[in-house]
Amino acid sequence: MTSLLPVVFVVSPGARSAADLAAALPGVEVVHVPGAEALLREAHVRPPAAALLYDRTPGVPLAEVLPLLRQRAELAGTYWLAVGQAGLGALLA
Repeated sequence: MTSLLPVVFVVSPGARSAADLAAALPGVEVVHVPGAEALLREAHVRPPAAALLYDRTPGVPLAEVLPLLRQRAELAGTYWLAVGQAGLGALLA
């Protein structure tokens, strides 16, 4: 069954950030996404209302997949938030 709650993706290497956010936002479905490849898959299955992109996520750089995702019509309303202390310039560009 599909959730009627807004979906927020937390793209980070560990699930802790997603668990903390889920505890703080009971009216939101928070989904931990471990990397760029999983983000591409998950965003196809259920477009998020927002996605937090952590700077230290391993694998394919998020800055490489974000432009692809932002071109998709079903993700036009998604808010993309860069989180971290390093390498955010590529995500914000």
